[in-house]
Amino acid sequence: MAVELEILNNSKKHIVIENCLTVLVSLFAVSIYFSKSGLSVFGIAAMLLMVYWRFVPGYIQKATVPRSVIICFSLFFLDLFFSSYLSVNSHWALSELGKYRHLLFGGLLFAAPLSKKSRGICLVVFLLSALLDGMTGLLQYFDMQYWKSGVVFWTRGYYDRPMGNSSDPILFADNLALAFSAAITMFFVERTAFANTKEKAFLIIVAVATIAGVIVSGSRGVWVAIVPASLVALFYHNWRNGLILSSAFLLVMITL
Repeated sequence: MAVELEILNNSKKHIVIENCLTVLVSLFAVSIYFSKSGLSVFGIAAMLLMVYWRFVPGYIQKATVPRSVIICFSLFFLDLFFSSYLSVNSHWALSELGKYRHLLFGGLLFAAPLSKKSRGICLVVFLLSALLDGMTGLLQYFDMQYWKSGVVFWTRGYYDRPMGNSSDPILFADNLALAFSAAITMFFVERTAFANTKEKAFLIIVAVATIAGVIVSGSRGVWVAIVPASLVALFYHNWRNGLILSSAFLLVMITL
């Protein structure tokens, strides 16, 4: 459930803040697919702006994210931090926490008090970034693009699997899986931000490009996560659509 808001007054200040928040969340979405590692400064800036907007200009929340979801989300990140800190190689493990920034983006997208139009803009930027990243991975797989690592360019002889614009193939597949799950769920579920024929076609293109990137990445662990995540969401909304997608997944996996 995304947060809806009721502006206390229609001042220009609220309009400016919402536009700024939309830009920051959209740039955060782009940074997920086009930055190597680390927590994007746009995500941190978006959170700070949300705190400022809530307590300084002020607005009334008409609906909020369930408290149980916030608690579970917070406990999950605390568990990640402490397990990384207590690991054998804590320096490496803590640096890996930046790979979970796409989860933070999901939290921002639902918790940010944006209008439907602004939220739709953020979603389009997120899905379009995933689409481009998936296509980059396909070009790498077919040796049509060099594979970049830092300031040095390597051919396919160095990396044995596509990694798109990410730092490694697993993160590449992980990021694409999130976009695929979102696209396929919004395609089957009614009353989403993508309702007309053109918007549905866009979701199909995103789903095909992202799942193709996951396949060529060769990441088996992502498949373990992507199948139940998508199916649980669909069965929750419509069991017939969930059954259709289950059959499609089964046919694809048998073929592979």
